[in-house]
Amino acid sequence: MKLSAEQVFRLTESVSLNSKVPITVDLEAQSVQAGVDFSTHFEVDGFRRFCLLNGVDDIGLTLLHDTAITEFEGRVRQDQPFLTFPS
Repeated sequence: MKLSAEQVFRLTESVSLNSKVPITVDLEAQSVQAGVDFSTHFEVDGFRRFCLLNGVDDIGLTLLHDTAITEFEGRVRQDQPFLTFPS
């Protein structure tokens, strides 16, 4: 996510005029707003956005596939027992 230099200037200008202006970053809507004077849209990579919105890290991404992993491990144990360690 990147705001242009002009957008950053407008944002800081809006905030410097009134330091109590709340800055809202809405990842779901992909927007930044500062009071009523500043609003802009930004783009975020879809995968990155999904991870941020769902609080998913690398381990969490793996765990999303837990059922498929468990099924695969079961097939390996059954079809190729010489590749697995005893449980």
